[in-house]
Amino acid sequence: MAAPAIDRSGGMRASVLLLVFLSAYFALQAGLRLASASSLNLDDSEMMVITQAFAPGYGSQPPLYNWIQILGTEVLGAGAQANVLIHFLLLWSIFVFMFLAAQIVLGDDLKAAVVALALFTIPQISWESQHSHTHAVLSMAVASLTLYVMLLVLKTGRWAAYLGFGVCLALGILSKYNFIVFALALLISAGSIPALRSRILSPRLAVALALAALLVAPHLNWVWGHLPETLSRTNKFKIAGDAGLFEAWGRGLLATVIATLSFAALSVIVFAAAAFGRLKGKASASGAPASKQGLDDGRSFILRLLLVSVIIVLACVLATRATVVKERWLQPVLLVLPLGLFILLEDRLDRVRQWVLVAVSAGIAIVFMVVLTVVYLAPDLRGTAFRVNAPFGRLAAQIRDLGFENGYVLADRLFVAGNLKLNFPESTVAEPEYGLWPVRPGGQTAPVLLAWVSPTEGPPPRLLALYERLCGHEGLDRVESSRLSALYEHSARLDYTLNVALIRTCPGAAP
Repeated sequence: MAAPAIDRSGGMRASVLLLVFLSAYFALQAGLRLASASSLNLDDSEMMVITQAFAPGYGSQPPLYNWIQILGTEVLGAGAQANVLIHFLLLWSIFVFMFLAAQIVLGDDLKAAVVALALFTIPQISWESQHSHTHAVLSMAVASLTLYVMLLVLKTGRWAAYLGFGVCLALGILSKYNFIVFALALLISAGSIPALRSRILSPRLAVALALAALLVAPHLNWVWGHLPETLSRTNKFKIAGDAGLFEAWGRGLLATVIATLSFAALSVIVFAAAAFGRLKGKASASGAPASKQGLDDGRSFILRLLLVSVIIVLACVLATRATVVKERWLQPVLLVLPLGLFILLEDRLDRVRQWVLVAVSAGIAIVFMVVLTVVYLAPDLRGTAFRVNAPFGRLAAQIRDLGFENGYVLADRLFVAGNLKLNFPESTVAEPEYGLWPVRPGGQTAPVLLAWVSPTEGPPPRLLALYERLCGHEGLDRVESSRLSALYEHSARLDYTLNVALIRTCPGAAP
């Protein structure tokens, strides 16, 4: 198989500019989050809770992000810094690996830079992933890395590439389960092209798959013993068990089409405008290179990858009778959309139009960052505030005034538990979904702080049940008679009331 040539004419400047822009952009985003957001969002709150102990599995999501979070906390210390830096480093890596993958496929640095920056035309990446998501961001990062390594397998067939592919498969499965769709699509797409089939049928791929299975085995063993926890959130798919087969299929098909179109709409519009729009003083796209460089059959592979990915998603939806498909679930599956669009319109995209795409994509990224800055710093203009604007820092100061500095925190939801862990890092926190966590070495069980946001006079039943598991029956009367404080803060139209009860002893706790 011929090695693809890389066209460096005008491209080296583009690749350097891309790296500088991406590094500056995500550094600014991280700085903005740390400077303006006093609390954690919902996903980061969950991570703060479930990274209190190392385990081969954590509920309905694979454990890789949790492990990375634990490592980040060990290096950077408890606090928001680890969450934020991991998040934006992963986002940065998505763009870098997509650039490297596109470079192999297209054989041109400028074209590869266009594809990488065009990821900003996907709102799920340019907006949603900037202020939310954890496992989804990790799965995209691993998917972009896996695509790059798969292309190295197709290009070189070397042992190192195959072994790297096996490691990537394991990392992908451990990042988010829908990565399996992307992995299957990679193998099926490459195997469907005669010129690439030998790479898929190679015994080296069998070794790579065996390596992936070996690395994933401990987690799969955990899943087998914890199926209820793993399947605990399948209700979000709204599986139509009571509906007729064709009704369920119709609703699933419609949901898949709507999610796919919503995911791809802005990218399609931007690429179409760049390819077919009339440029000032330029009547056509003349000047586009006559010959296409890059990996042999690489373009066909990418287009088939997109098609096969959508087909597999649709097959999964129909097979499970799922009636809800959310855009964010398509992130690792349709990550190659900009590369596919570029391939389809490549003959129309000369150098001028490629630079237009660069400018438009970068402009979209900057617009979203400005909007996010306004939302963080002036949420009154938006009308509602993000969860990261919740005044947990001031609430924590009032809790300290009650006499709580370190102990065991029981909260009625993950958002509250994670933010209290952020403000009381030496404490152990727990909430009903994941249950109790072991007290860290040197930590203490008492005093116990109960915290809830539901509008009830006393702690809700599920919070009392959690306290009973921790401290036993004898302490229930103490909960009812303990001091209850309604803590109120008003910040940017965010009225946040947190009810707390402080119990200074825990009768049933192990010494």
